[in-house]
Amino acid sequence: MERLRPVTDDQQTSPRRAALVAALRRSAVLILVLAATGTALGVAAGLRRAEDHTAQASILVSPLDGNPFYPSGRGDDLINLETEAQLMQSDSVANAVAERIGDPGSASDLLSGLDVSVPANTQILTINYTGGSDAVAVRRAQGFAEAYLDFRKARSEAVTRAKTERIQNQINSQDKALSALVAKANAETVPAQKSLLQEQVSGVTSQIGQLQAALAELQTGSVDPGQVITPAAIVGRSSLKALLAYALLGMFAGLLLALGIVIIRARSENRIHHADDVAPSGLPLLGSVSMDEVLDTNEGIVLLEDGESLQIGSGLAALRVAVLSGDRRRPVRILYSAAAEAARYPRTALGLAYAAAASNLRTVVVDATGEGGDITKFLNLDTKRGFTDVLAEGSSAAQSLVRLTDHLSILPSGKPDPRADDLLTGPGIKTVFDELGQSFDIIVVAAGPRRTPQAQALAMVTDVTVVEAVESKSRLGDLVALADDPNAAPSVLGVVFVGRARSRSRRHAEA
Repeated sequence: MERLRPVTDDQQTSPRRAALVAALRRSAVLILVLAATGTALGVAAGLRRAEDHTAQASILVSPLDGNPFYPSGRGDDLINLETEAQLMQSDSVANAVAERIGDPGSASDLLSGLDVSVPANTQILTINYTGGSDAVAVRRAQGFAEAYLDFRKARSEAVTRAKTERIQNQINSQDKALSALVAKANAETVPAQKSLLQEQVSGVTSQIGQLQAALAELQTGSVDPGQVITPAAIVGRSSLKALLAYALLGMFAGLLLALGIVIIRARSENRIHHADDVAPSGLPLLGSVSMDEVLDTNEGIVLLEDGESLQIGSGLAALRVAVLSGDRRRPVRILYSAAAEAARYPRTALGLAYAAAASNLRTVVVDATGEGGDITKFLNLDTKRGFTDVLAEGSSAAQSLVRLTDHLSILPSGKPDPRADDLLTGPGIKTVFDELGQSFDIIVVAAGPRRTPQAQALAMVTDVTVVEAVESKSRLGDLVALADDPNAAPSVLGVVFVGRARSRSRRHAEA
């Protein structure tokens, strides 16, 4: 019979990666739903965004004394326009806007729709205001532009006024000093002292002249805060482009959310939910059988009367072909084990044995599941002598066989024996299977998980191993570990996937 080829380094798949691939395949519907939901939400957001109305206005800013962008500055000072942009977004300007346009909204409400930018290497501030209607957007954008210019002008005038008052006070003080010096110089009779006083009078007169020139410059200077070069107007936008952009963003957000859920699910459970989930493990899939078919077959075997027969389901029939058609050698010893560590026994072992017997192949089931034997208990044979008794006593297996049908027999598990694990590695085990091989064509050995010591011992006296994976219970990591095990992998024929029972009564029986 064909053996499984060892998995090479290039073919090995980590359990996490394999689980992720399986989770992606299993979550295809979820991914599509979340992507569609994200797209729909994006479209809704795009439509909502299209309902917003944006007006734009532009201001050419003039340098003013008392502002960061001042007349004596250099070209490097253009960066200070960023400060002017922040100033426009202050509560002071917003309150002035509310008073100017008679808007009852608070400063924070007015500022919520405002966006101010500075085009590179310009003296221009661009105002964009988004409101609920064209009229509101235009009114507020224009209001911010004009209120900001008034604010700059008022601030510059306040600075100029303060400087004027300070210079005028200095002039008045110097006038008093000059008058005193002139009077003292006129009264002085000593030529040397009189000459000194006249020099002081000349110096004070010069200072007064400089102060008066500075005062005149301040009084005659113009206060130009700037001007609105582009009045507020609605900015035209392509609603189709905006809608497409929001739809794409929504779709990507949905895909990212779905991917996050898939990764979390793959890392948290790592379980097999579909027959296709077996492929990433590197082990071949022999077939897929529903739990309903398994339970119907097992229960039918219990209720069979002499001369009666069961109809073989399509899943078990296909599994029989996959397992038995690879090699014509007889007898064939099949170790039928479970994939999960917590599984007690393979559910389809009895069904496969019956399907083989239905082909007129002399078939025997050896219940080596331990702990009294789950298959043995299911068939109500737990009081019969069986496998452990034969090993412990060295007696003939033929004396403990129980006939189920014309071509199907079972060797029950027998009484629990504390030496059972030791006996599996003793010489008696080979004797038992040699004896069974003389009487039967197919020997199905039902065991627990393949990587347990008991199953490993039974693998030494069997030809091939069939592994059973149960939907939502078996883990992909167990199959990957089995495929990567150099001692176990060569004997593994493949995996049987058992789907969950669909009817309510079957679910109860399965549990």
